[in-house]
Amino acid sequence: MKKGLAAIALPDIEQALSLDPNDPFAHDTRAHTLAALGRRNEAIAEYKKALAIKPDLQESLQGLDALKRGAASTAPEKR
Repeated sequence: MKKGLAAIALPDIEQALSLDPNDPFAHDTRAHTLAALGRRNEAIAEYKKALAIKPDLQESLQGLDALKRGAASTAPEKR
């Protein structure tokens, strides 16, 4: 995800989370978005929230692993 698009998308993602704070996919999307914005620590925390709700969520497992390895962006190419 490009940084400009991430900045535009973040408020909508946060609104979705305010409506359903237990949606692991919304947490995962927020984590990808935060990672694209360079907000690594927040992204890691968000991946952990997604995984606390759905421990087998592959996108979050992969994104968290990528951030721990130092990758700048964790968003899959086709999402």
